Amino acid sequence: MQQDGITALHIAVNNVKEDAIRLLLSRKADPFIPYGNLLDDISSGTKRQLAFMCKLQNVDLRRTSISDLPRLGQANTAIGYESIAAVNEMIIDNQKAMTRAIYIALSLSNGTVPLIVHKHLQYHKVSAQWIPKHFTPAHKLELIVNRE
Repeated sequence: MQQDGITALHIAVNNVKEDAIRLLLSRKADPFIPYGNLLDDISSGTKRQLAFMCKLQNVDLRRTSISDLPRLGQANTAIGYESIAAVNEMIIDNQKAMTRAIYIALSLSNGTVPLIVHKHLQYHKVSAQWIPKHFTPAHKLELIVNRE
């Protein structure tokens, strides 16, 4: 289906090009003269098609796949419940664990571990230890008891 859409797009772009060439030839326009007055003779539908064609000049229409080839530093796994649970377990086991040790041990990317720690688990470091950003009432009570 995507091939049909691309083929139809090629046909539409080629039709617009042919219309513009026919108009230039009918006016016997010099190709080196700017086309300021040319746009007055083109219908509004053709103007829209020409604008669309100009936007597509930088797009490769032959590309049929949007999959990304692997690159150095690119995440090779999606963030799932398993990886979040594994990171949480490593932090609970060793609260002084560094993100580098975590992503090496779990084979995650360098950017994935801080994202899991800060966004999903909502931990931050205080005195080289990971602690929750928002304390639960049980955490608050434990802190009060430990201070006294």
